Amino acid sequence: MKAIALCLLSFLLPSLAHADDTVVAEYRGTAVTRSALGDAPGETLREQVLYPAIRDYLLANRAQWQPDPATVDRAVAAYRQSRACANPSAPPENPQTERYVATALLTTVSAQGWLHRRFGGGRLLFQQGGVEAFDATYRLLHQLQAEGVFRIHDPGLLTDAYEYWRRDHGAALLPESQAAEAFDPARLFASCEQIQRAGAIPAR
Repeated sequence: MKAIALCLLSFLLPSLAHADDTVVAEYRGTAVTRSALGDAPGETLREQVLYPAIRDYLLANRAQWQPDPATVDRAVAAYRQSRACANPSAPPENPQTERYVATALLTTVSAQGWLHRRFGGGRLLFQQGGVEAFDATYRLLHQLQAEGVFRIHDPGLLTDAYEYWRRDHGAALLPESQAAEAFDPARLFASCEQIQRAGAIPAR
């Protein structure tokens, strides 16, 4: 009996492995299999398919939104001044670190602002790393899907992948009326006057 059971398993196990490795999504030649989805299929598909598609779209259109050197210089100066006003006793930051931080935040604001304008505006999502063009990004993904840039073959898994943009994010969702301020590079860092009004530093 044991020999028969082992013989049966030798036939069954390859077929089960094949079923687990069914391709459920594709992006630029990279296949995502069902066995790779784990316990959070929507999150996995966003990490492996949707977010890379957004990133590559932005990189392909970098000339449309990338800030010019003068804008970067102004952002660095604004960051330096804002940091000094918020904590006058803090030692100066390394210039390379200043430029890295300011450029990273400015790049995010510029890219998200461009997406917001290009894909019909809509609500914003306040995130720790900056404001996201929430509704506009959702429209971009539908366009990329329609163009065949990525494919998620199972309708249920597609719903799971898009769940992030259908979820109620509560107070973190901001109205479109705040877009002009949120995506204004000149307002990226708080001014000394704003910090003073907030009570962080004494009036001089």
